[in-house]
Amino acid sequence: MAPTIRQRDFLKLDCEIVLYGGAAGCGKSEALLMWLAEGVGKGIKDYSAIIFRRTYKQLEKSNDSLEAKAYRIYPALGGKYNKTKRQWRFPGGEIIELGALEREISVLDHQGPSYHRVAFDELTHFTLGQFDFLKTRIRRLKGCPITLGIRASANPGGPGHGWVKAMFISPEALHFLRGLGPRDPTPAGSVFWNGYVAFVPAKASDNPFLDFDDYEARLMSVTDPITRARMMNGDWDVAEGLQIREEWLRYYGTRGEHLFPVQIADRLPLPSAIDSRTLRRFATIDTAGTSADKAKEARGKSPSWSVVAVWDYWRQADLLFLRHVWRKQVDWSGLKAGVSEELRTWNVRKALIENAHIGSTLATELKTVCDFDLIGPTIPGMNDTGEKAKLSRAMASGLLTRLESGRLLLPEERPPWLIAYIDELLAWAGLEDDPADQIDVSSYAAYHCRKSAAAWGGIIK
Repeated sequence: MAPTIRQRDFLKLDCEIVLYGGAAGCGKSEALLMWLAEGVGKGIKDYSAIIFRRTYKQLEKSNDSLEAKAYRIYPALGGKYNKTKRQWRFPGGEIIELGALEREISVLDHQGPSYHRVAFDELTHFTLGQFDFLKTRIRRLKGCPITLGIRASANPGGPGHGWVKAMFISPEALHFLRGLGPRDPTPAGSVFWNGYVAFVPAKASDNPFLDFDDYEARLMSVTDPITRARMMNGDWDVAEGLQIREEWLRYYGTRGEHLFPVQIADRLPLPSAIDSRTLRRFATIDTAGTSADKAKEARGKSPSWSVVAVWDYWRQADLLFLRHVWRKQVDWSGLKAGVSEELRTWNVRKALIENAHIGSTLATELKTVCDFDLIGPTIPGMNDTGEKAKLSRAMASGLLTRLESGRLLLPEERPPWLIAYIDELLAWAGLEDDPADQIDVSSYAAYHCRKSAAAWGGIIK
């Protein structure tokens, strides 16, 4: 199969991480399979590669599945498929595997193996944690004639929309995509960089093998305008039902102990620098491992995380600075050790923790480390168990209002923990099964600021 013009632009990149696609029908899966096949016949000892879909059903669901598409490409290279192992083996001993990551912990199935190349088909179906873990499984051998790394495809939308957009889709790429109509081909050579990662946009109009008129008519019949815009135009801006908008997010820079707020409109005059040592530091904690958490995971839902968020609050301007987030899935001993270490590292003297059995027990265990307040019925909605419980907390605590008004600021640098935090915020629709552990600790923080400001006599103007 000969690659299209846009697929060639994708295949010739020699950087480590690239995202291809955006709109439907542009040959995303085929591009990934071609990229993996570049290691076949090159004399690379023990060449090993893998391509993931989120579930095994997605690998083989139809005649247009990833498995079916591999059958159209790999036999011409001498490949033989072992369906039981889901492995293509080639005459030189090379192996290309088809894999799935159905649960967050499925990455541990790949803790031993290492790969020359890893691909994710429909990256927005995966979590940032899964993506980051597989990066560690790529091995680099001296003299290897091909570039190692990760390639991915994606349509906008899906549970990972937020983190994929934040990682790959630069403002320049968004501006470029807004200027293209559904029938406009993507200009050859169009590649956009966001730091060290690249994005190669492509649409159905770039695929000469597709009956575009028929495909366009079918997409136009989709009644949901959000889905239609994403599938036809690769539009990363549109969203429906999400609670937090990207334009609400505000940032601050750091230099030593000083903080520098940026992007704050309609605010009282701010000093050029704020000494963080003069601010009120506290932490908010949410613990996983309740019976509800375990029942949720048993039903195949995303497991909950234990989270510690460290904050600095400046009451003069009612500004809340997020300093750090610790987020892990740990047992009881790991929870105690992790929380204790975070509180000591950040010199936290005040912490708020959910008033559940695990939370109150943890507060008792760590009472020598920090002064704990138990958060519970004092936040309206805190005891709700219905579908909108976390949304009720976010609204009642003032978190959504604080975000919209730009009074919650994030580090201007983008460490991995912050990408995961932003991902959760931007993908959150307020539903029961949406990951929201970091949103909950943010609700606790917003409530604490509101309560504290009232106790101190309001905000100083």
